Amino acid sequence: MGKVLLNDIYLHSVKGVRQSFNKYYKMSGGFGLGQAPESFIQAQVAMTLSKICPFVTLEDTVDGILRDSQSERRGRKPRGSGSGRIDVLIWNDNGTPRVLVEIKKAWKNDVVNNDADRIRKLLNRRGSLQSGLIILYTDAMKSDTVVNRFDTIAGYSNTEIVESIGPNKIIDDETWYWGAACFKVKK
Repeated sequence: MGKVLLNDIYLHSVKGVRQSFNKYYKMSGGFGLGQAPESFIQAQVAMTLSKICPFVTLEDTVDGILRDSQSERRGRKPRGSGSGRIDVLIWNDNGTPRVLVEIKKAWKNDVVNNDADRIRKLLNRRGSLQSGLIILYTDAMKSDTVVNRFDTIAGYSNTEIVESIGPNKIIDDETWYWGAACFKVKK
């Protein structure tokens, strides 16, 4: 498998959220991903990415990523969370880490700030790491809320929306909208 373009990774990341939504909506009898655990989304995004990427792993430790990417390991580790793990890690075909991926459900504007900072610190330690992404799911009663929430989050977190889907309209007892976006962390 040759080098996968980042644009294909962006596209397949949000495709994984769409597949996750469809599966959960069907199996739950009409609930959106807001009621599902983030791990449900993580697993589906990882499976979707595994179809185009050489290797994809879940919940790698920060220390292991720094070691395997031959990044600078001196000083305090940029954890930013109690677990010190990255949700999804995309690997190069030579066995070195390439892309860090965090996955979140978003309802607040500052939901990704800590993750974006942590990814930025890891990328700045050089090594084989090339990019950091944050994949978000959100839902709301208005389609504009979905779009505005993603735009505001990008501004708050110094990230860039590189791929998105939605807002997608769902009608059940009431009308609501959901969307997903892939944010690239700016260095």
